[in-house]
Parts: sequence; C-alpha cells; structure tokens
Amino acid sequence: MDNQGDQQHLVHVFIHIADVDSSVRSSGVIDQLAFSRGESVYLPSRPLHMLPPSLMDSVSFNDQMCGEAVTVEVVFDVQAGAVRETHVCASVVSPAAKMDFTWLNIQLAEGGSERWQLFLRCAQIGSEHLESVVGKRPRRSPGEIAHVKTKGGNVRVLPFTETEGHQLMDTFLRLASHAFRQFAAHHGVALPERKGAQSFALRCGTAPLRRYTDLLVQRQLKRIISGGQPISNSKVWKLGLELEKKHHTARSEIANQRKNLLFDQLSGQLRRRSEVLGRILERVEGESREWGHLNSYIQYPTIQAEVKWIGRKKIGIIVEGLGLEMSVPKPTEFYSPVGAKLELHVTSVDLNRQTIAGEILNPPYITASTTSATSTVEDNHHDNPMGTSWTPSPSFPIREGKEAPSAP
Repeated sequence: MDNQGDQQHLVHVFIHIADVDSSVRSSGVIDQLAFSRGESVYLPSRPLHMLPPSLMDSVSFNDQMCGEAVTVEVVFDVQAGAVRETHVCASVVSPAAKMDFTWLNIQLAEGGSERWQLFLRCAQIGSEHLESVVGKRPRRSPGEIAHVKTKGGNVRVLPFTETEGHQLMDTFLRLASHAFRQFAAHHGVALPERKGAQSFALRCGTAPLRRYTDLLVQRQLKRIISGGQPISNSKVWKLGLELEKKHHTARSEIANQRKNLLFDQLSGQLRRRSEVLGRILERVEGESREWGHLNSYIQYPTIQAEVKWIGRKKIGIIVEGLGLEMSVPKPTEFYSPVGAKLELHVTSVDLNRQTIAGEILNPPYITASTTSATSTVEDNHHDNPMGTSWTPSPSFPIREGKEAPSAP
C-alpha cells in the first residue's frame, strides 16, 4: 500500500498473485497433468493437488527470496470513497513473511496503526464498489460443512466459519478478479469461464496454484501484458467447457467420499451403542400400579436430526454432530417447520444402500397415520394415559414386522 506524495488522499493498493505460469510451461508434462486434474481436490483422507507440492512451494511467496507475480494496482480515493482506477502488470515481489487468519483477526480486533486503519478504509470502499458493479456477494450459512477430515481413525467435521479476516481477504481478491476480467475484455481476449455455469467462480485468476482455470486466466493476462499472442477464443471456450466437467466430477467425488465416511462413522457409533443397550426393539412387558399392563421397548440408539428442507414427497434431514444429509419419504401429515429438531429411533443401518430405518420419536407438530399388513399406527395423544404420543413415520418402517409400542 502506498499513499506518498502530494495526493495523499489517493491510496494505491497492490494485490500480487504468484506467477505460476512462469514455472508451468504450456503443453509441458506438468501442464498436461494439471489440466487432466483440473483443480486440487480436498478429499477427507488427503488432498489431491493439481500441481506437485515441491513446485507449489517454489513458486509461492516466501521470506527468503523474491517472487514473480501478476499484480493488480487499485487506486482508492479515500476522501471521495471511490475506486478511481485499476492497472494490471507483471512484477517482482520482495521477500514477504506469511500470515494466517489468526494473526489477521488479532490485528483487526486491536485496531492497529493509522496506516492499518487506512487499509481497512480501502477495504470498505472496495466492498461497496464491488456491490455496485457486480452485486452483493452471497454468503454461506454458518452451519455449512467446510471440511470433513480423517486422521488416525478419527473423523473431524469442520463447520464453515467466516471471520472478519476472511471477508477482508475476499474483498481484495474479488477486486483483483474484477480487474482481470475488465483487462481481458478491454483487449478482446476470452477467459475460460462461462457466467451462469455452476463452476463459475466469483474470484477469477486468483488461485493458479490449485485451479487450472485460474492458471489459464493468468496465461492469457501475461500474453496481453507481454504483447504475445493469446490463446484463441474458440480454444479457450472449449477448454473452459472441459474444465467445467472436471469441476463437477471433483465436487461429486468430494461429496460421495464425505457421505461414505460420515455414514460409516454414524453406523459405527450406533453399533457400539447398541452393544451396550441391547437387541433391536426388544419388547418388554410390565405392570404398573397406576396404569396397569404396559408394553415398552428397551432404548435402541437414537440420533438427533434437523429438518433441512421439505418437499412434496420427501423431507431432507441433517444428522447433528456429523452434518450427514439424507432425504426420507414424507410422513402422511407433516407440520414441522424447517429447522425443527427430530429424534430418530434407529432400527437398522444399510451401509451398501446408505439408508437408515427407524421411527420418529418426538416429531414436533407431526402426526401420521398408516396401515400396513403388520401394524396400524395412529396418533393417540389424547387417549394415551401417559400424555405422550409416539407416532412412527412411514419414512422409517419398523423392521421385521415388529409391533410398534403404544407408548414410548
């Protein structure tokens, strides 16, 4: 950041993106490998990097040596609260120490120096500028899963958290992305992205180490800067479509591996708990001095879930603690809102089909009535002397035709 000279109300912020293209020769062996992978894929067990880790380390910025970069210069007018202009160029960056979001958030909390406050003012101006030219950025929900990792037999589910530091970095990287798009459009050069596609990213050209699309963007920008011949528009669009397919494949593989891992973890938890609690739905009959003869069942493992969405024929639930999503048939009558908590009495787990059979124990605002060859279940809230209702849902059939208990 620079605001020296007579016009101190103008602040120049430089955003440097490591020059990966200089180390990955076009059509070379590493380039072909990177294209075949499309992007780095962060699986629960381990990451599959687009580029060899040693090459990633060599081109990344560090505190030992200078590094080549593609740089965006953004000129802020802090008095007028506006972005005046942007420039894209090639540069060499001095050795720089790495920082993490923990350090960054501490600086934000402490307030920092006058120069630091000026930097934050530029971020505010940049955010307002982006909202006016490209629209408001959609935010991920706080409970959304960011990573599922496994290490030493343990599974860790890490929820998504967006701190003030994340928002700050995102603002400047989006400013760089917008400048890259404008720069390419001004010179009539195509970029490998298609607005409206599922793989379209809000940030463009800012992650060439892990996304081949961004490496290709960087390659096009550098050829404009150096006066070289950019890749033809038709070829770039064709490459972009292929990269879209690779992106969808990668997202699908991550989702499948996450689900497999989480379901296996859930099954293991239920199996261990059932070994302590007894056989599935073992019926126990007893006498009560107050209520007379009662039927009951020993408690088999239950799982807590939350209603995620409600469709015409199915409802989506999320298993609490694991974030495992699944859809189940909708009960006959369903009055529970999205976000309601459910308790599921599990009777079986099918690892191959990844399905859970069981009963809804305490569905808020839910009643269900179903008749089958083995049982008839109705809402008996008013007739139950215990004042409670246990209404099994058709979504979770009782296994082996066992009779449902009249009360929990």
